[in-house]
Amino acid sequence: MKKKVVGPMLCFIFIIGVVFGTLYVVDHNRMKNNEPVVFSTWGAKYAPPEEEHKDKQIEELYNFKDVLIGNASKVRTLVDKTNLADYPIDGIELKTDAEPYGLTVNFMVDNRKNYRNIDENSLNRMSGLIFSLVKNVDEISYNFYDAYSDKNNKDDVFYGAYYNRENLCERINNSKITEGYIEASTVDYKTFEEYYNTLVSTEVAVQNSEFTDAVNEFIGEDYEVVVNSGFGTEIVIDDLSEADEKLLGEFFSRAIGKYSGAGITANLTVYDIRNFKTDEYGHCAFLHYTHPDEGLVMIGEKILNDGEYEEIRTFLIKKSSN
Repeated sequence: MKKKVVGPMLCFIFIIGVVFGTLYVVDHNRMKNNEPVVFSTWGAKYAPPEEEHKDKQIEELYNFKDVLIGNASKVRTLVDKTNLADYPIDGIELKTDAEPYGLTVNFMVDNRKNYRNIDENSLNRMSGLIFSLVKNVDEISYNFYDAYSDKNNKDDVFYGAYYNRENLCERINNSKITEGYIEASTVDYKTFEEYYNTLVSTEVAVQNSEFTDAVNEFIGEDYEVVVNSGFGTEIVIDDLSEADEKLLGEFFSRAIGKYSGAGITANLTVYDIRNFKTDEYGHCAFLHYTHPDEGLVMIGEKILNDGEYEEIRTFLIKKSSN
């Protein structure tokens, strides 16, 4: 009986030894190559490069905890250090003559087509860190320009964002990050480290979508959707009259009837678009819906002339009022 018990036990111990021996060799090799360990540091003093970089970054940022908005040199350095997305910064502007005190960060990019989907998370984190460290800044604005923008005209940015302490908390949408938490985040290093980790790990829903990408691809690299120009309505395909089905079919050069009987509710959306190189304006329309398995289904898409724009606008107004 004892032999029957001892045999499996020795086999089990041997397997465990092989496993841990392998892990030991793997982890020591990974530490030599400055890579994260798989199981343990086995008593060695070691931190992966990513962790060392993050710890150094937190320490460097904490040194700015007493900076005031009027210190242009230090504020600019802080802006550079909090620019976690590495957007190309062209300069900063300070408003210090009267409250509310403000900071404007100007970005100059090579081509706006490469920056159609600005990462809101990166601006949330940048703002959260600046509000934490510069206690007397009340507002932060971000302006994105390219070679086709007039930097002297604040309305000619191709993307802009405005933050104050209240709307930052709303944008982040993390119940832990409140105005009070931001204010107290630099009381000591440990508190700031915790605040930093909470802030950078919080992500909001990405605003760009499959539909947005499809719109940008259709209008082309030189065009952009005019801000706040979109309007539209839901279209229940099965409820379309014969006349409406014919109108949409001719408009988009598609047989709308083939989508009948499937319970599809589509969206008819119209935008103004602008060629930012020539400053010419136009219109476009999209009829689309989201399939539960296939995702975005584009029934039709069209660049509109002025006559077609008025026709589809009249159709939308009629449908919206029903």
